[in-house]
Amino acid sequence: MRDKWVECPGDVGRLRIHKIPGKLPAVTFSSAEQILKDNKVAREHKFKLHSIKEMTLGVFSCTVRKLNFVCVEKQVFTYFTIR
Repeated sequence: MRDKWVECPGDVGRLRIHKIPGKLPAVTFSSAEQILKDNKVAREHKFKLHSIKEMTLGVFSCTVRKLNFVCVEKQVFTYFTIR
């Protein structure tokens, strides 16, 4: 999967965070079509969330090609964690 992400010319997918009143948010990652064309990988990936106080979710992306680090895209200040 990592190799497909590196070769992808554009977005590799979309991360969606849906707020649900009175419940934990629903977080899903949808892979782009370019990533899926040769693989037998599911398009949608759902994250299991757990209610833990004082935890944050950080969203990272590699914005510069061929570098060995990632950049912080956005930090969501909600009290849950992804495992």
